[in-house]
Amino acid sequence: MSKEIKMKQDILVIDNVEKHFSRKTSFWARDSYAVKAVDGVSFRIGRGEILGLVGESGCGKSTVGKLITGLIPPDKGTIDYFGDKSVNPQLIFQDPVNSLNPRMKVSQTLYEPLLINRFLSKKNILAEIKRLLKMVGLDEKILNKYPHQLSGGQKQRVGIARALAANSELIIADEPTSSLDVSIQAQILNLLSKLQSDFNLSMLFISHDLSLIKYISRRVCVMYLGKIVEQGLCSEVFKTPLHPYTNILLRAAPISKISSSSLPSSGCSFYPRCKIAKNKCQKQVPKLKQIGKEHYLACHVMCEIFSSRGTASRGAGYAGKIKNVRK
Repeated sequence: MSKEIKMKQDILVIDNVEKHFSRKTSFWARDSYAVKAVDGVSFRIGRGEILGLVGESGCGKSTVGKLITGLIPPDKGTIDYFGDKSVNPQLIFQDPVNSLNPRMKVSQTLYEPLLINRFLSKKNILAEIKRLLKMVGLDEKILNKYPHQLSGGQKQRVGIARALAANSELIIADEPTSSLDVSIQAQILNLLSKLQSDFNLSMLFISHDLSLIKYISRRVCVMYLGKIVEQGLCSEVFKTPLHPYTNILLRAAPISKISSSSLPSSGCSFYPRCKIAKNKCQKQVPKLKQIGKEHYLACHVMCEIFSSRGTASRGAGYAGKIKNVRK
């Protein structure tokens, strides 16, 4: 597909992006090792699409969000934003308490992004602030309140309004409901879904909760230790997950943590935990391969099955293939 066509269909294209951090083995040690927070990640977000990014804590999800918004630079790869406006992608933070300045009133919090990005007059800024509050379901009576005077749900709504204030077409929602009560989570999810529908927003929804991803997203990327291991339509991936790690996530089975310093030096990063691994998995890093119309997989074993049996037996045949591999 040419870049011109991509620009019409996609608002964001990430290609082979890497971000490594240096970490010492101990406080006094001189030697250090590289933590591959993001290791060759590629995906796209279509215009008006909500893409889910899921994985356990420490897999690099939030780092991807920071890379997209420009908070940190990539070590390698490209991040192309094809928006119609010159405004950078905006971030909805995970923690609504610490993401708001405790010394700033709600009106001041929303005033700054409008002044910097929209160049509005003071009179028009006040009208726009009231409009933003209405959009996120807040009363303008809270304009003169400080964050500590708001509930958790109200704080997150202010955070969403702040992201919308920059008039960006792309929103990065970094686990926006993880610190909220279950009832409030549903309200925030419905709000984000409504805003996306009303304003044709594009969104990367980051979460470790598969049920939230399934509810709000059209497609999903499953991330493990800095890599995308499976990618496809939620309806397809959730019905019949193919990568062993996706299966574990869906079964909500507890899995032991593995430190970055003890990762395999070669081969698949999931190899130490995988029950269907072969010798090839220990030696070669699996590439993300297309196995369906919008389904991609990075697994030597499952990709070999699809290669040998063809793609004609997709759909109902998925379950049988996985069952045979598990035996």
